[in-house]
Amino acid sequence: MQILKTKMSKQCKNGTIKTEYLLEGPVTMNILDYFRNFGNVSLIKNLEPPFYTFEKPGRFTIKGLLDDRKVYVLYGKEHHEISKKYVSVLFDSYDPEIPAIEKVVALEGKI
Repeated sequence: MQILKTKMSKQCKNGTIKTEYLLEGPVTMNILDYFRNFGNVSLIKNLEPPFYTFEKPGRFTIKGLLDDRKVYVLYGKEHHEISKKYVSVLFDSYDPEIPAIEKVVALEGKI
């Protein structure tokens, strides 16, 4: 799944960088299951639509609504550039048939 558009990026007062992305398809439960290979996923199911977060502690957090194409990523100030690349590889490597987990794992050693 590709990131089609980077809509906005802003730096918060604490140094965190918030970026909004538009994906080619919606974030589904299958994608969240894929994310679980690489970090912590939480899902608040009692909201309509459900709200999820995927966290790579100290690096970045992805937030959004299930079945939506828009995601928000909060990058830690110290690791913004490499984390940005990681997020891109994370989405690009997702394939519902055969996710390319090894590409993401190879990049993990660098962040």
